[in-house]
Amino acid sequence: MTEQTIGTFPTVNDILDAELTAPLMVRSSSALGWQGVEVQRYIEPAYMEQWVEPTTPDVTLMLLTSGLVTMGECRSSCQGYTLRQGDLFLKPAATAMPPLHWQSEVSERTQMLHIRLSNALLARTIEELADRDPARCELVGLAGFQDPLLQQIGLALDRELEAPSLISPMYAQTAAYMIAVHLLRHYAIQPIAIKDRQQALSARHLKRIVDYIQAHLSQAVTLDELARQTGFSPYHFARLFRQTVGESPHRFVLRRRVEQAQHLLSATDMPLSQIAAECGFADQSHLTAVFKRHFNITPKAFRQIH
Repeated sequence: MTEQTIGTFPTVNDILDAELTAPLMVRSSSALGWQGVEVQRYIEPAYMEQWVEPTTPDVTLMLLTSGLVTMGECRSSCQGYTLRQGDLFLKPAATAMPPLHWQSEVSERTQMLHIRLSNALLARTIEELADRDPARCELVGLAGFQDPLLQQIGLALDRELEAPSLISPMYAQTAAYMIAVHLLRHYAIQPIAIKDRQQALSARHLKRIVDYIQAHLSQAVTLDELARQTGFSPYHFARLFRQTVGESPHRFVLRRRVEQAQHLLSATDMPLSQIAAECGFADQSHLTAVFKRHFNITPKAFRQIH
């Protein structure tokens, strides 16, 4: 698919009156340090004679987030099917799609979320969780299907794309493993059984994880780094952590950062900008927004009464 791009990403309202001749990228995770997954949001033209999605070495999921589209292959009569909000495409790695005719059936802008899952992450997941040769595991190609879990994960990644933070890479990596496991369980040509571990993390594991997080609050901690503290795969680690602690790893890290900021506000005269950097927030504004969401008070107001 060719792309129509501009210097900075626009909003939907910026281009409501624009006549698009090619998909327009409005958000991308390419500069956010996400590992294992890349997410892009596009606004689509009302009409395309031949829509061609490029062949890539990775698995591609496409989610229609708004609009109503009629599309079909252009080899003969172009008779096809209708895509509605929430419908998905699944294109396995290194798979070519035929040119498609595309026609919007509503006045609102059609928007599509593209999720490219690293084939290396998928292969690693197969090796770690299924003990299979990744070269012998193939996914099916599907168009216009519904899957509530994939839709939920896609929309969550889209929200994270809208307002990224230092925990976004961990959030995205966790989502990537969830997508990989779900695809292997439900969309492999030969279904793959993946058993979830049921035991909880040990007290020793938890202490090692908490110590590691505390020592790296100012940095972007990854799921792989935390999983290495326990010896579990990243997917199993994320599941066991939630079962043991009651919240996801990225939520736990965020809570630790907020608590550290709360402590520094009470115990020091450190400027807010420095506290934000020490606790792993993007900047002072990000600290203020997250702190207020947690405590219903700004950091400045909190410091004044403590």
